[in-house]
Amino acid sequence: MTTRTDLYPPAGAIVELRSKRGSAWGWALFGFAITIAAALLFMLAFALGLARAHDGRFMPGVAVAGVSVAGLDRGQAETLIREELPALSSGRISLAVEDSRTTVPYAQLARDYDMDSMLDAAYAFGRGGNDVAQTLDQLRGLLYGASVGTAVRYEPAAVDGVVADVAARYDRDPRDATMALNADGRSFAAAAGMEGRRVDQAALRRAIVQVVDTTDPADASVQLRAQPIEPAITTAEAEAAVAEAKTLTARPLTLKAEDDKLTIDRETLRRWILFDVEPEGSVRPVFVTSRVRTALEGLAPQVERAARNASFRFGGNAVSAVVPAVNGRSLEIEGSVEAVTAAFKTPKAEPAIELALTSVAPSLTTAEAEAAAPKMRQISTWTTRYTPSEKNFFGKNISIPTSVIDGYVVGAGEWFSFWEAVGDVSVNAGYGAGGAIINGRTEPTGALAGGICSCSTTLFNAAARAGLEMGARRNHYYYIDRYPVGLDATVFKSDSSVQDMTFRNDTEFPILIRGINGSGTVRFDIYGVDTGRTVSFSEPVVRNYRNATDSVEYTSALPAGSSKRVEYPVNGFESTVVRTVRNASGAVIHQDTYYSNYAVITGIVQVGR
Repeated sequence: MTTRTDLYPPAGAIVELRSKRGSAWGWALFGFAITIAAALLFMLAFALGLARAHDGRFMPGVAVAGVSVAGLDRGQAETLIREELPALSSGRISLAVEDSRTTVPYAQLARDYDMDSMLDAAYAFGRGGNDVAQTLDQLRGLLYGASVGTAVRYEPAAVDGVVADVAARYDRDPRDATMALNADGRSFAAAAGMEGRRVDQAALRRAIVQVVDTTDPADASVQLRAQPIEPAITTAEAEAAVAEAKTLTARPLTLKAEDDKLTIDRETLRRWILFDVEPEGSVRPVFVTSRVRTALEGLAPQVERAARNASFRFGGNAVSAVVPAVNGRSLEIEGSVEAVTAAFKTPKAEPAIELALTSVAPSLTTAEAEAAAPKMRQISTWTTRYTPSEKNFFGKNISIPTSVIDGYVVGAGEWFSFWEAVGDVSVNAGYGAGGAIINGRTEPTGALAGGICSCSTTLFNAAARAGLEMGARRNHYYYIDRYPVGLDATVFKSDSSVQDMTFRNDTEFPILIRGINGSGTVRFDIYGVDTGRTVSFSEPVVRNYRNATDSVEYTSALPAGSSKRVEYPVNGFESTVVRTVRNASGAVIHQDTYYSNYAVITGIVQVGR
């Protein structure tokens, strides 16, 4: 039998041993913590002391753009930096825009180091964050150093000013080519245009900023190309438009009005033209409608033809035949303007343009005259006697208008105007100087066609006695005894006024006026269809009668002792005459009161002395 004996320590001994081992580790950890805390306290104390020692000064190890500023205040640091670094305002930048060059000193742009931001960043080193962060930064600065980079500043407004100045000196607006008629009106000419140019201001600004926003002190240059701007009308376009205008006006223009032709000369055609820019941008010569219209309005009298009423021929005192009516024509202005302008949009070798015409019918057609002819008879007449003398151009100022009016037909419903019927009153028409009442005195040769009132007064009385509707009428300044009292009708024309004599054919049939000249007489007969009208005149009611007197004027213009009457005394008065017209049934259809106020004329006898 084998026996083994195991020896074990007592239980209490084991517990004591373990307790001794745990106490050793705890003390070790405690000591390490104390060491760390002491180190931290030391560093904090060191950092605090360092910060206090460098209050207002840069921390040790700090440099700006490679220049150590440790221990310096801001002023010292800035002075040192400026001494060590090259100045940024001493150089210049050359700006070239094609052939234009401008040199701008950096100083003009206020280019410099941004000292405030650089020094602020350097001073903030070791002073930012919590205490631990500050301590670590300070230690890092002591061990390795800390450097702040450069910062540049410039004045943006100064850059903008330089850009604006360059643009103002270089920019050029385009100039359109022009087309115009030469002063002599014989040809068109084109004046050359010019291309404009613009500086790209945004690109120029970027280029300047790219240079000045660096620390490179050297001179620099910027090269830019300008943006070309084409004119709205180029020289080539203007020359082409002028060539087209010359083609359009190479020949006179022929205007046709039925069988009549009118020619518009080349000079006039040229003055009708202006140059216009079409919606798509092309430039072309165009005829200005207002100028064409004005020209055609001036030509209208040459184109238009008055309609001619049917008339009557007489055999003895009766109508023997009808003279056919003739249609007239008027120029339709707007249609003719359109025809002219349209024709030149597609010009032909020899343009001949049909004018737009409107047919004008006569108021008395041939058929109407033929229907009335068998019924026509004399319905009134009136005769005035006169003495041919210088006062009526020896009768011509009376006989000429009478002959012109002879055969005049007034259609049913038409108005008759003395001046319109007589037409041209001029020396060329045979008239001469005759008597006129000027400033209350008779001037024997004071007016062209003086004495024509014998014609107008005679026709007025014939028309009034035909029972027609009467219109304009005015008495003479003083009473002339060869006319019925209150039934004279003066006519005159001046620059400021016109006095006419008018009446209307208010019957359903045409009337014919016959003018007959005799020796010292003028007579008007009116022919028409008898409608049964009757005409009566009241006796003149005369009032405010004023007796005229005579006077003597002595003059050296006459031989001594001789005399000459230059003005007859004429009594003045007012008169009223009433005309009453009744139709076939006796009803009053017209009742006119003619009031006349005749002035007193003092007689004058001149006596030579």
